[in-house]
Amino acid sequence: MHDETSDDSANAVITARGLYKEYSLFPSPTAQLSDMLGLHRLRFRKKPEYPKHTALRSIDLTIHEGEKIGIIGRNGSGKTTLLKLISRNTTPTGGVLNVQGNVQALMQVGLGFHPEFTGRANINAALIYQNYSPAERKAVEDDIIDFCELGDFIDQPLKTYSLGMQARIQFACATAIKPEILIVDEILGAGDAYFSVKSSNRMEKLTQTGCTLLLVSHSMTQILQFCDRCIWIDNGIVLRDGPAKNVIVEYEAYMYKLSKGLDPNHPDSSKNAEQDMPDWYVDTVADFMEAKTSEKTPSEPEEDNTSWLNDDRIRITNAALLDSNNIPRMAFSNADTLRFEMTIEATQPGTYDCWFVVLLYTQDGKPLCRHVSSKQVYNLETGDRRTVSLSYDDVLLGKGEYHATVAVYRDWKPADRSGANWYEILNRSIEFFIATDTEYDPSVFAHPARWELPREETEPDHS
Repeated sequence: MHDETSDDSANAVITARGLYKEYSLFPSPTAQLSDMLGLHRLRFRKKPEYPKHTALRSIDLTIHEGEKIGIIGRNGSGKTTLLKLISRNTTPTGGVLNVQGNVQALMQVGLGFHPEFTGRANINAALIYQNYSPAERKAVEDDIIDFCELGDFIDQPLKTYSLGMQARIQFACATAIKPEILIVDEILGAGDAYFSVKSSNRMEKLTQTGCTLLLVSHSMTQILQFCDRCIWIDNGIVLRDGPAKNVIVEYEAYMYKLSKGLDPNHPDSSKNAEQDMPDWYVDTVADFMEAKTSEKTPSEPEEDNTSWLNDDRIRITNAALLDSNNIPRMAFSNADTLRFEMTIEATQPGTYDCWFVVLLYTQDGKPLCRHVSSKQVYNLETGDRRTVSLSYDDVLLGKGEYHATVAVYRDWKPADRSGANWYEILNRSIEFFIATDTEYDPSVFAHPARWELPREETEPDHS
């Protein structure tokens, strides 16, 4: 667990001791409303007892000013509940929670914004809520509008925005205010790849000025990019709290066990040697995380070169790599199942011809293979989304690091390299690696094959 000393709370901005949160499981919305209004008292009845769900239990944490904390765990583990408590969106059932400083929480697209107001009006309302003077509001408003890059949409009602456009304006408002504590809970996944990189650059600059960052993400690469410390929550408790690369190594090993159908209740719950992670797998993950950590530098973020946009009527809003349980992962072994998933969004109504492409590269940039879908025709309204996937049922790649480019084309003509016939290409936007138990095999691909060997003729035994 994270090392805490007697003076650990000297410059703490978040302190939790025995933090506990449970929710009632109501059978219907009517029952929930009745409980909130206390309608049982009007009938002189005893308050109904409903089953309880414990989202968090006995959480002890100390987070210091300027720390960059990654929070990881499976869906439903309690990560968002913890952030809601820290951002004061809900109150704890028990325990003590002390938060010092201005908190900006990006936890749900559109939260805190009025759908009938224009983007500009919502920006102004957010700044008024933060007690900005008229002169200050004007300067900050211009910065937000410039950062959003929404053009004429800034004066349209928020309800006409796509999820990605809403994410842009919400992120810009929260970060322009320069919070002391910034909470980001997967909201960047709602934006397109270009804006995701742009947002990452702004987050990088914020953390360099002393802002405390709490980042929830299923992307271990993103956690390593921004965070020095990582907290792993599962089933409402903190399983691990320590240096990011160490915690992620354990988490990836845990996910490996889960993908193999082994006991997932706890990283240390193996009952025999067969359920332990292979040493070669854990060592490979550790080496990869060490390399990624050593790449972090305090220099200015690089300019975005991930998104190649040609026709912005269709944008790629999400590109992910999932395992057989639909859980994002970056570490796989031979014979695992992996799935590339891509989500597109229409920025204006129309009928669109789409070809989806996945191109796989080795770490040094050599192309390995290309997959092209059949032609798909979609009738889409503004903000409509479609999600497609490409699966490898049995991974045959050799040990090493790989990159994948995903793209959506409007006219697939592989022989015509002169025409700009794509909507958007996310160049090498997915990164993952393969661990194998063969240490010195240089192969990058294990092609299925069959040996036919002559039998050795031996002299007959006359004894």
